[in-house]
Amino acid sequence: MNKIEMIKAIAVETSLTQVDVTKVVNALEAITIKNLENGERTQLTGFLTVAPVYRAARKGFDPVKKEAMDIAPTVGVKVRAGERLKKATGKLKVKDFAPAE
Repeated sequence: MNKIEMIKAIAVETSLTQVDVTKVVNALEAITIKNLENGERTQLTGFLTVAPVYRAARKGFDPVKKEAMDIAPTVGVKVRAGERLKKATGKLKVKDFAPAE
C-alpha cells in the first residue's frame, strides 16, 4: 500500500475527506521529521517508534578501487515495530515470505 492508497483507506475508515486525511498524514510526516532533526524520537505506543541512532565509525570496502576505506560515524534512523504491529504478522505463513531456494 502506498501513501495515496493509505489516505483513501483512512478516509473510508474514518469518514473524513481525503483532503483532511492528507493534511493529517502530511502533519505526521512533518512532525516526525522535525523530531528527528531535533534529536528526539516519535513514539506511537504499541504501534511504532522512530528514533535517531548513533552509527559508529567502521571499516568498509570500495569495490571500484578494490581497497579498504574508513566510514565516518553518522546518525541514522531506527524504526521499531510496536507490539500490535508485531502481532499483525502472527498468522502469516513463513514459507510465503522465505527466499526462494
